[in-house]
Amino acid sequence: MSMITAAQFQHELSRLTEATAPQPAAAPQALVDKFQAMMANPTPHAVPEVHQIRHTDIVTKAVKEQADYYHAVPNDVLYMSQHVNSLSMQRLAAADMTIQLEVASLNADLQVKMATVQSSKDAVQTLMKNQ
Repeated sequence: MSMITAAQFQHELSRLTEATAPQPAAAPQALVDKFQAMMANPTPHAVPEVHQIRHTDIVTKAVKEQADYYHAVPNDVLYMSQHVNSLSMQRLAAADMTIQLEVASLNADLQVKMATVQSSKDAVQTLMKNQ
């Protein structure tokens, strides 16, 4: 497309857009003034102050328990490596099985969470495609 044709096309497109596009309704001046006053004052008056909750939130508790669970495996491995000479073979085998069970459990937990995230992502993508 030549420069003259492109300029003519842009001009014609903007002219058609202006002619067919609905113009937004003008807001009443009282609402405009109220909005500007609200934007000028950074502290909201209509929102009550939120008091801190003294009891532990259920989500916070779940996250803390999960973090403790994740820290158990490295702590057990560290304990086993530091006390390998003082543990009996039976105790060493039991500690090894415990660590293997914890690692397998963490792996399964991670796989379930990743599957949940992936399915949620797929659902959102499908929703966006259908919009």
